[in-house]
Amino acid sequence: MLLTTYTVHVSAYLRWLKLYSCHLQTTYEYKEIKDHMVAIMELLGQDGISSDKSDHEGHHGEAMYYILDKDWHSKQVTSLLWMLGSLHLHI
Repeated sequence: MLLTTYTVHVSAYLRWLKLYSCHLQTTYEYKEIKDHMVAIMELLGQDGISSDKSDHEGHHGEAMYYILDKDWHSKQVTSLLWMLGSLHLHI
């Protein structure tokens, strides 16, 4: 049981790092947002990115990820991060 719990936490941590990396990569891909968003992402850093929560049940085995807001994020920051996630899907 301990190994399973550890594996779940490591998987969540790796998803969190990948999410930050994807957001940062997306800021570099779109020249229209690059100048401002790279600076914002670097200021937020990895700790400024919300963790995610996945749910595999009831979705034909595909993961569904829910956005979990940080209490200290403004609505504008949350919207920007959501936008980066959406743009990343189109790269």
